Amino acid sequence: MLIKSFEFAALVLVGLCLIPAGAHFFEMWGKLTLGKDAYFSIQPIYNGWALFGTALAASIVATGILTWLIRDAGVSAWLVGISSALLISSLAVFFLRIYPMNVATKNWTVAPEAWEPVRQQWESGHAINAVITFAAFLSICAAVVVRG
Repeated sequence: MLIKSFEFAALVLVGLCLIPAGAHFFEMWGKLTLGKDAYFSIQPIYNGWALFGTALAASIVATGILTWLIRDAGVSAWLVGISSALLISSLAVFFLRIYPMNVATKNWTVAPEAWEPVRQQWESGHAINAVITFAAFLSICAAVVVRG
């Protein structure tokens, strides 16, 4: 029952991580067509999105514990471990590509002179994380299916 509980929690939590990742990914194409003033005027919609970091942290913990619980389960254990590693790598992408742009723009309240490279790095960082998060979700789903 403990393993099934962690499988369920991991599925739900990694699924929750898809919400902001998918939103950023699918809105990116429209936002890249906006000029500076329009782009900066809509950026406040992300105020409060840092709370999704709670779901990411919880999903890393849940997948990490699940990996340990099923460590002798072969392929399933590897798939859960891969999911956990992917989620951790999304943090690296965030801190290397996205967070520095949040700092450079004071959370998108100040437009730097050369704002386009900042926007490109921020948007591409979110796109990379969307792909990583989707792969983590597929991996945890596959782990649960393979384990049966």
